[in-house]
Amino acid sequence: PKLIGPIDGSVDFFAIAVPGSDRVYDAGGPRDAERLLTWPLSGGGNLGWQYSSYQKVQANYQLAFNGFLKDRTTSEDYVVPRSTVTQGLGLGWEYRRSGYSFVTNAMWFGRKAWEPWGPADAVTATPRTYTKYSASVAKEIYLSLLTKARINAAYFGGRDLDRFSTYQFGLFDDTKIHGVPAAGVRYDELAMIRGSYSFNAFEQYRFDAFVDRGWG
Repeated sequence: PKLIGPIDGSVDFFAIAVPGSDRVYDAGGPRDAERLLTWPLSGGGNLGWQYSSYQKVQANYQLAFNGFLKDRTTSEDYVVPRSTVTQGLGLGWEYRRSGYSFVTNAMWFGRKAWEPWGPADAVTATPRTYTKYSASVAKEIYLSLLTKARINAAYFGGRDLDRFSTYQFGLFDDTKIHGVPAAGVRYDELAMIRGSYSFNAFEQYRFDAFVDRGWG
């Protein structure tokens, strides 16, 4: 929390031990011939500058390995994306006061190598670089010593996003919606409103209720 004076630092690491199935859906249902196996692995570092009591600027760096393989249902002539290393550079700003928080972030990503991919009769060339950005506002309301409510509104967008960089609802993502898995439905833009109520009895038992709504 205190690296050098008002500067704080942290390190992130994310990995899944086994590959997962990356699926694609359209209005007709799953497109099994385009399913792929992916194996995400990423790490990074963050530096924050708390330049006032309520405001903070944060810089981020991310290094990720994106592995792609054919799944058991992938068509034989499907051109699999090239496994590659992706680097990301980001900048964010936070304002937190009296239970309110406003957070913005933008991040640029560049793949080391990237070639056209997709069905053999419709191979697609997508940009090697892309940008993602977001903004959110939240309010925490302490109803008593044991109960708390939280309301959050957020927007997520980007430029030059493709199948592997667009937004999904995921368990480990900022775009999480309770009860909705990362099922292959993707969005270039997302707007979300989320609310929660928590009852915590002496740090032994906790009850949570959630209401989430998203527009893609």
